[in-house]
Amino acid sequence: MERQPATEIIALRPRLLHDHERIERELDRLIAAFQIEDQAQMQTLWTTFEARLLAHLETEERHLVPALLGRHERDARAIIEEHKLIRRRVAELGTAIDLHLARLDVLRSFIDELHAHARTEDKLLYQWADAHFSETAKTSILADLVETFQARLRKPAAPR
Repeated sequence: MERQPATEIIALRPRLLHDHERIERELDRLIAAFQIEDQAQMQTLWTTFEARLLAHLETEERHLVPALLGRHERDARAIIEEHKLIRRRVAELGTAIDLHLARLDVLRSFIDELHAHARTEDKLLYQWADAHFSETAKTSILADLVETFQARLRKPAAPR
């Protein structure tokens, strides 16, 4: 009797939470550059941070949120609204950094907002997605996250 190869279990939750941690680390580096008033470094770090965060949101909105919308509409709509708020905050902060008007307390407040959002997504989205998506779909979602981030890094920043 021939043995079937073991199917790898893909877990979205730890990988997506790890992406949240990467986003936070990039913000921490941005704060460090802010504290030493290194404007050039702030611009570079902001570009990477913005690309990673927006890629993360886009991937969730392309794959996870529509599936959740059909099953738990209220939870999905809460995540959509948080994403809208995060995008507005990103645009405001990006403009403030461009104009050399960014404030440390605003950056730290944004980190707190992202922490709260991560908790919401973990509770409402990630655990649900791990239970309801196939291994193939999970693999595709994770690949899309990487591809979207890389594409955003290659794309010139849109004017604010």
